[in-house]
Amino acid sequence: LDYLRATFDLLNTETFSAQLALGRTHIPIGMFNEGREYPYTHTGILLNQTAYNDYVRFQGVNGDGVRLDLNYYGRFGEIELNAVAGYPTTDFKSFTLNNPTGDFFQGDIQHSQNQVYRLSYRFPSTPLRLSYTKGNLHHSGSLVQGPFRQEIIENQFFEIFSFQYDYGKWGLVGEIFENFYDASNNVYVDATGALVTGMSLGEQDITARGWYLQLSYRLNSNYEFFVARSELDPFYDDPYNFKAQVSALAPTRLKQNEWVLGVERMIGESWLVKSEVHFIDGAFHAHWSDNDLTQLEEDWSMFLFQVNY
Repeated sequence: LDYLRATFDLLNTETFSAQLALGRTHIPIGMFNEGREYPYTHTGILLNQTAYNDYVRFQGVNGDGVRLDLNYYGRFGEIELNAVAGYPTTDFKSFTLNNPTGDFFQGDIQHSQNQVYRLSYRFPSTPLRLSYTKGNLHHSGSLVQGPFRQEIIENQFFEIFSFQYDYGKWGLVGEIFENFYDASNNVYVDATGALVTGMSLGEQDITARGWYLQLSYRLNSNYEFFVARSELDPFYDDPYNFKAQVSALAPTRLKQNEWVLGVERMIGESWLVKSEVHFIDGAFHAHWSDNDLTQLEEDWSMFLFQVNY
């Protein structure tokens, strides 16, 4: 179930509006969520995948809780504040991770809570929109490796600065983002629950940082072309040198840089056809549970085609 909510209009005037939503709601993260399943609201097929890594995408789709939306429309422009508190509805369930020794990790990770807010501002009489997103995502669980179990308690804090600007036939979209992982509570225990020394992953206070920029041009009412570039440094700040452990396990996961070329075509009033190709250097976002980490290639590409009616 994507979302199911009851919405209450707290205030509704020509200048101000306020809504309170209870139930399963979309979580406001940068430019990712409200437009992700509506192809007519954004250029391209995949939204920025570099900023929204596995944890953000899995935890940031929707949540069970409360959402507050405050809006102002007037002489000072448009101001929008969205705030969500609740429990994410998506978990990593019963997955398997393959490591170079041939052993397997198996287990479950549950996402227990989140708090996210987004502040957006559109300048008066201009097509420039700025937004700032800040949030905290929490997840916990366990992985089993042979006779040992790894207990995981992690917090992820993220910030995303986004902008969108349209000028005539040209469009420009960009994001700068930073994710901080606090995973200092990862420990190994044996079958009796006793702590296993010498196997702890230790401190993993890691900060990832990156950026995304997309330029589009609408040739006419039927055709639109775009090019996008993104770069990610997943170990921008790594005081405990966790990068060395990842390098030994899967060196292709140390970065992800990407070029995207795409075209869209409207056919009549009802059909929208999109196609794009991604040229990717690095495999940081290759999902741990879906890929053999020892076999990941550093340079790869994707071709996507989408038909909408």
